[in-house]
Amino acid sequence: MSIAGVTLVTAVRAAAISVLAVGGAVKGVRFLRTLRAPVAGAYLWLTLLVFLFPSMLIGYHAAATRSAGDAGWAKELHYSFLVLIRVSQLALLLVWLTPPVATFEGARAFTLMGRLPVPERWRWKVRGWFVGFWPIIAVVFICAFQEFDLAACLNARSWTIALFDAQAGGLALTESLKLMLWPVALECVALGVLVFRVQTGMFARSGYRGEVPRRARSCEFLWTLPMLGVLYILLAGPLVTLRDGWLGLPALAENFALSGEVTNSFLLALVSSVAAWFLAAWSYGHRSRVVLLVLPGLLGGMIVSLGLLALFQVPPLHLLRATPIPVLLALVLLLMPSALFVRHLLVQGMQSEAVHVATLGRVSAVRWTMVKRPALWGGALLFLQAYGDFTANSMLAPATLTSAFSRIFNLMHYGQTTVLTAMLLVTIAAPLLALLLTSLAVRTYASRRDS
Repeated sequence: MSIAGVTLVTAVRAAAISVLAVGGAVKGVRFLRTLRAPVAGAYLWLTLLVFLFPSMLIGYHAAATRSAGDAGWAKELHYSFLVLIRVSQLALLLVWLTPPVATFEGARAFTLMGRLPVPERWRWKVRGWFVGFWPIIAVVFICAFQEFDLAACLNARSWTIALFDAQAGGLALTESLKLMLWPVALECVALGVLVFRVQTGMFARSGYRGEVPRRARSCEFLWTLPMLGVLYILLAGPLVTLRDGWLGLPALAENFALSGEVTNSFLLALVSSVAAWFLAAWSYGHRSRVVLLVLPGLLGGMIVSLGLLALFQVPPLHLLRATPIPVLLALVLLLMPSALFVRHLLVQGMQSEAVHVATLGRVSAVRWTMVKRPALWGGALLFLQAYGDFTANSMLAPATLTSAFSRIFNLMHYGQTTVLTAMLLVTIAAPLLALLLTSLAVRTYASRRDS
């Protein structure tokens, strides 16, 4: 199939996934707003955990359980289901954070339209739903359209796989750039819709956020059941992987051949996340800077990597091709949308009176809890995103800086063993342990300053 056909298939699948994900998120948020705040908050944290779960671990387990004789449609359905699981969490978080499409009075007036003919009622409902949630649908569509890690593990039909295989197979870079025009055109359409809705103030409106007490309908709870099933499906796979990896740890301890790759991933993630954090602080509040830094990252890892691959072949930039600069620049650009989003949330949270009182009081423990800890974990999210990158590392990193996930993906082609599973678990546990120790050290330091 040509790249245009594969792009069309990917776009149709991503569009269906985005509509299903946002529709389920709307129902799920409607039900969550009827629950107690601690329960809803715990569920949202679990949702964020599932969304940030490493794609390689999910794809590794999915590739291990997939039968070699699976039909093409079964493989595509399996892949589509996994992508739907991941983007549903993003849709739920965005719907929760986004102002509603109507005020409480407007929603009440709509309920009084029950005597209208069914076609007329549905016309109003669909019109209001799509107008209000077009930005979220566009964001979810872009994430589903750009997905690469799961498609690579399952060898699913996707434009990212077709383009990656063509480039890795020796296709001329100029030809790869020409093939890239089809997906770039579709992504620009989605970004155009998003920019248009943001410019018209869809995310800046204030209004009723759904906090009016009312009795939840039982059918709304059914929309959250798939989300609860998501937690089981995504966590059951890693538990099986953990069991297999535990069996391979003794053999891995005798010869841990992945230490250099883990160190490379750690250093690349640390440098790129720090750079993205300071760039987000520098550009926050300046619209031109934000647009300039965010748009490349929204195009996805494949587009950014191919673009930089072409850029660093132009003299005199070709002298830097064998250095870490191309992959670091790609990682920074890919982190900028998340960095600016985290920065925006931190700025909004620091505008409360409690944070102002804690700042004036100069109490280190309180400032740690209310200011420094959210900033630390915000930076940790960027670090984990860069650490788990596979696309930019596999296309731009020099041979001396092979990342851990790229090495594991290459070894997967020779079969999955307990030792390889143990290597995957150690690769994932290393940054988590480092972040935990850093958090404890900073917390201890803040407590000692107060004593």
